[in-house]
Amino acid sequence: MAAGTGLLATSLSSCAGPPMLEASVIDHRITVPLSAFVGSDFQIIQPEGFLFDIGLVKGADGKFQAFVLECTHASTQLTPAGDGYTCPEHGSTFDIKGKVTRGPAQLPLRQLQTAVSSDSVTIYLR
Repeated sequence: MAAGTGLLATSLSSCAGPPMLEASVIDHRITVPLSAFVGSDFQIIQPEGFLFDIGLVKGADGKFQAFVLECTHASTQLTPAGDGYTCPEHGSTFDIKGKVTRGPAQLPLRQLQTAVSSDSVTIYLR
């Protein structure tokens, strides 16, 4: 089990796709332990009470980027697929950094602010 403020569960089966973490939202923030990134630079965060999942990516430079997995064309929950995300509604695709790789979506995914401490990364939902 993962430990850390707001974390409820650890990743699902490795056969099911990218790691997914359920997380509590406390004061419009989600805190994810850095230990969740051992063996993977990518996590899908499922915030409690939030309409959309969040893709959290650790870059080679150690910086984190968080993206709301809401299609910018159809406002539909995106599905992780390969090295990015797919919209089941009209087929738009986005890369892991939120850039559109196939329309009809034209706008990139909304990015959320992150901050890293010695043992966790915080995602700010506002």
